[in-house]
Amino acid sequence: MAENSTIGDIVDWGSSGFSIGGGLETAVSSNMTLGLEYRYSQYEKEDFGSDGLITDEPSFQTVRIGAKYKFN
Repeated sequence: MAENSTIGDIVDWGSSGFSIGGGLETAVSSNMTLGLEYRYSQYEKEDFGSDGLITDEPSFQTVRIGAKYKFN
């Protein structure tokens, strides 16, 4: 394989889209809290230069659970 040959193309993906979410956090003791977060993100449709034959409209759902401890 030649040194300058490429195996695949790098796609310049548009980053426009939106993200929405929310979360809750509550104290379980004077030093500890527990939290829960949810986020939904959707990004611009991309057709990969195929005139509409191959398209993708990516979206992601993320759930995070966390715990915080405060040392005195």
